[in-house]
Amino acid sequence: MKIDHAQKTLYAALYASEFPAQALLRLRPDLQSKAVAILHGRTSQQSVCALNSQARRRGVTLNMTRLEAEELEGLLVLPRSEETEAAARAVLLECAARFSPRIEEASEGTAYTLVLDIAGTGRLFGPF
Repeated sequence: MKIDHAQKTLYAALYASEFPAQALLRLRPDLQSKAVAILHGRTSQQSVCALNSQARRRGVTLNMTRLEAEELEGLLVLPRSEETEAAARAVLLECAARFSPRIEEASEGTAYTLVLDIAGTGRLFGPF
């Protein structure tokens, strides 16, 4: 077996910002053109944890309280769904695994990030 020590380290990243919003909206195409904010926390202290670009244009910000968000006209406020997010993460991980078995999750906050080691995939996908 010949080992190529000169092989480059090469990574690809899958980055989904505002993941709680994206996970819910992927299942609700009818809402994708609407301003949507996702809430998390106990009922009495809920705040915005994710939003789409239409909501951002209406003035919604992260950590805005539920009461502040509900005052904005045309904004749809939805609760966070851990189950929906887990299902969306599984789909993304399965998709990423088709490109590389070496995957590391590097998520932070409400963004979902996967880093894939794609060194050595030149035979499959051509030179980079």
